[in-house]
Amino acid sequence: QAQQFTEGLVAVNHVSNAINASLDTEVILQQICTVARSLANASSAAIFLKSDETMVFEPVYSINLSGDVQSGLAASVVQAHDRWNDLLHAPNLNSINAAHDDEELAWLVRLVEPDAIRSMTITPFVSVRSMVNEHTLSPARDVIGFQMVFYHAPHTSGENEQHLLRMLASQAAVAIENANLFGETQN
Repeated sequence: QAQQFTEGLVAVNHVSNAINASLDTEVILQQICTVARSLANASSAAIFLKSDETMVFEPVYSINLSGDVQSGLAASVVQAHDRWNDLLHAPNLNSINAAHDDEELAWLVRLVEPDAIRSMTITPFVSVRSMVNEHTLSPARDVIGFQMVFYHAPHTSGENEQHLLRMLASQAAVAIENANLFGETQN
């Protein structure tokens, strides 16, 4: 397990260097999604980002998810906006494990059943600006997106896996914000 965690750290470090050197959002999303899926030994993965226009999370990249499941998740984020916001903005939230038999989150797992998914882990991308605010005792926590990894079998992420996914999510938030700021300066 220690060797697997070390290999995961190396993978996060490698992708961190690559995404922070890129200002191309598509490249960043592809690399984050690929590494998240690999770190978690998951069957599929997806990334959602908050739209600047609608302030609603939208699917922006996925691996091995059917169009029906992507559409279902996207519709759920719009229709159950308050439920998703409560879920993603919970104080001290680091990641969410949802399994088919979890009564509180069963609604979420039902959305992905067409792809025979039985469980998932969701990790938010927290804005760098709100990370700074947390250290200054501000209640603001701006979630700019989240990554989801999906499993065909019941799965609960262990501490090491969650730690690696949180590290990756932190790096993703920085890289995405940098790419967005670069895009703004180019316009």
